[in-house]
Amino acid sequence: GVCADGTCCSQFGWCGTSAEHCSGGGGGGGGGSPPSPSTGSQGSTCDLLDLATFNAIAPDATFPYSYSGFCNAVATWNTRNPSNQIFMGATEADQRAELAAFFGNIRHESDDLKAPREYYMCQVQTLVNSNLYCKPNDYSGGPYKDPYCDATKTLSSSPAGCPCGTVPESSVAAGYIDANRLFLGRGGIQLSWNYNYHSAGDALGVDLCTNPDLVATDEELSWGTALWFWTMNMGATGTTCKEYVKSGSFGGTVKTINGGLECPAADSHAGSVVGRLNDYCIAANALGVDNLLSLEECSGLQSTFDECKSAGSCPACNGLVSSIIDPIIEVM
Repeated sequence: GVCADGTCCSQFGWCGTSAEHCSGGGGGGGGGSPPSPSTGSQGSTCDLLDLATFNAIAPDATFPYSYSGFCNAVATWNTRNPSNQIFMGATEADQRAELAAFFGNIRHESDDLKAPREYYMCQVQTLVNSNLYCKPNDYSGGPYKDPYCDATKTLSSSPAGCPCGTVPESSVAAGYIDANRLFLGRGGIQLSWNYNYHSAGDALGVDLCTNPDLVATDEELSWGTALWFWTMNMGATGTTCKEYVKSGSFGGTVKTINGGLECPAADSHAGSVVGRLNDYCIAANALGVDNLLSLEECSGLQSTFDECKSAGSCPACNGLVSSIIDPIIEVM
């Protein structure tokens, strides 16, 4: 078909000039019906990633990781950030590639979307008067120093950070710490550190300094903080996950998220790297992505991929290949 602007209309209703738009073909299967046609160059992310596809990627997802929360978070982010939108590649294939990279990492970080909070810090927990209290694995009572507190980052520093420090033992839950006094890993990306909570809260328009546990209890914020990290946090690499994906690299996203332990893999994280690759392949299969993005930006990732496929330890990756592909072009 032909769009109003004279460009080709793909079978899914998007406009463009690529072979994918003009050949009558489209992106791979997504486990559900094709997206509805749109009037612009792209449809909604959640037309492409329908509920069936989401369930194929995250069949064990629990609260707060809902499909509606994800869709709302993406729509809100893209409305608030017109110059830094997410999942807005020029073609369906580009969008699928970024979604697969995103969900591969999110599956891994959140234990297949089952962990609203990191296990080490808050797997043991209790509720008192609707308030949550955590017992970190290394805690035996008394004052507790939050390991995710950088006290040099304050409300007036640059970059800024939420006020933090030594946290008292709860007076209503003996042996526990008030969850809202800890900047532990939460949400899809397992947001951690007082300065990341401050920056994410600023970007999302929410005070996460006084109520950081919102990231584990609000369906939109649990995703929104992951979108913030993906598009704005550069980690130690100086490059965001979004920028790495645009350059054709999945390995770069791993480097930004956890490069210190996984690029190359420390002995204690060898299994973690295999798990992350399998999670990426699960998302890629659900989204109809046959050619994975490049793994080369993360030292050792390509060889781990080859070895785990051969050994059968990343079964979802069977039949998939990684490669250097053309950078993803974004339509603004």
